[in-house]
Amino acid sequence: MLIPQKLTSLYILSLHDAAGKEVNLYMELKKGPVILTFYRGNWSPYCNLELRAYQQALPEIKALGAQLIAVSPQTPDNSLSMKEKHELAYPVLSDLGSKVIEEYNLLFRLPDYLIDVYKLRVDLEKYNDSDA
Repeated sequence: MLIPQKLTSLYILSLHDAAGKEVNLYMELKKGPVILTFYRGNWSPYCNLELRAYQQALPEIKALGAQLIAVSPQTPDNSLSMKEKHELAYPVLSDLGSKVIEEYNLLFRLPDYLIDVYKLRVDLEKYNDSDA
């Protein structure tokens, strides 16, 4: 289980869904168990497969009294595209600036050679509205 670096920060960790609605992660946790999954973006075929698999497992997750929330550093527009494209019935949140991702100690810098490889396939600054 991943726990934010500073437990008190749980109270302030809020993100926006694809429609612009604010979602406070602490308030969601107060409702019951939460599966929080982080994904790179809708440009990643691996992430697409993972989120579709979660969609298929969603009835089982809900039957156990839990909810699923997906988080990405991509912009809300790109999150909306992901949600609509795969008909996801769970929240897909945008973590612009990667603040929540960093709180969970999942933020890392890609080596320069990998950045060059990614640039051949996808413009991450466009998807994430940053070069992070």
